[in-house]
Amino acid sequence: MYYIGNYNQVKYYIDKVDVGENYNGITTTWAKPLRSFEDAEKYAVKVHIKYTHSNMQLLKQLPEEFTPSEI
Repeated sequence: MYYIGNYNQVKYYIDKVDVGENYNGITTTWAKPLRSFEDAEKYAVKVHIKYTHSNMQLLKQLPEEFTPSEI
């Protein structure tokens, strides 16, 4: 499952998980923002089972626009 939103929404979600899970040491962050290759304003992040974000779109699979096209 993935959340899709803008950079600030995704960064907020990652920070929320990081603080909630007290990531430090070996694991320092939940995830990195994934940028769309089609829309520079669109980002994705993998959902953490314990945390939600009501303002982002929830999808079961990561859309193809987040996979680099092969040349």
